[in-house]
Amino acid sequence: MSQAHVHSPIGEADYLHREEAATSKHELVDGDIFAMAGASERHNRIAGNIFFHLRSATRGKNCRAFMADMKLRLASGSTYYYPDAMLVCDPADDHTIYFRDEHGVWFEQELSPEDRLDVACGDARLALSLDDLYEDTGLLVV
Repeated sequence: MSQAHVHSPIGEADYLHREEAATSKHELVDGDIFAMAGASERHNRIAGNIFFHLRSATRGKNCRAFMADMKLRLASGSTYYYPDAMLVCDPADDHTIYFRDEHGVWFEQELSPEDRLDVACGDARLALSLDDLYEDTGLLVV
């Protein structure tokens, strides 16, 4: 007779310990671990464009821009993501392997060609168009 699999969520400390020794990245979502898949060249170019503009806008400001290798910890502590790019604007948020979302800025938005994505974080302000995001990707904005 077979036995049903019992799902046991993983805790925050165990996840961080495992991730420190892992050879690939994993995200933790509500206690479940998910391996990170690779991304396409186009995806990386768009993420790079976003980071470039975030970094340019925050130069000399209190905010710091980061790319995909820094974790973002949600307030619950049971979820960690590796965002493609993020801004950290709280000077007290100084953990060495992840940042907290308590004072962060989240944006997810569909843009039409005439739209701009406005980002405000601390003393940094930025407006991005689709042309900014898709530069050098081969995607046409019409």
